[in-house]
Order: sequence, then C-alpha cells, then structure tokens
Amino acid sequence: MATKEHTKVKPGFNLPTVPNGFDQVCAFAYQDGDWEIDFINHERCDFASETMDVNIEWPWVDGFEPREADWQAIGVCAIYE
Repeated sequence: MATKEHTKVKPGFNLPTVPNGFDQVCAFAYQDGDWEIDFINHERCDFASETMDVNIEWPWVDGFEPREADWQAIGVCAIYE
C-alpha cells in the first residue's frame, strides 16, 4: 500500500498490506511515550498482534517524534493508552 506523502517519512517506506479481518494500520501510544504499530479491526476492537506476529517498520526518520496528525497524514490511525 502506498504511503501518503509526509516530509518526515523514511524514503521508500510504504505501508504494509492489511491482513484479512483487519481494517487498517494503527499506531498505539503507551503512556511512557513508546509506540507500537499494529493492524486494527475497529468493529471487534482488537489488534492483529493478539493472534499473529506483526512486525511493521518504523516509518519515521531518526529523531522525529510523530504526533497524531502525522500518523493520520500517512494513513495510520493513532490510539493513545
């Protein structure tokens, strides 16, 4: 899946194909500031990593700290703990 343009996305990064049963790529922010990138099913409110291995490359250039609008700009929903 092609990633929407953002000046801080690593060159050549593309969003992965969303597996069957899930709606989109999401980024989950923990209270400590760490992020986990996963796939979400909005209707069931569950994550792919609960049932399968998920390893999605960090899309941002080193040193950039994305905010919710940055994730949305590249087609990823942001969820906060």
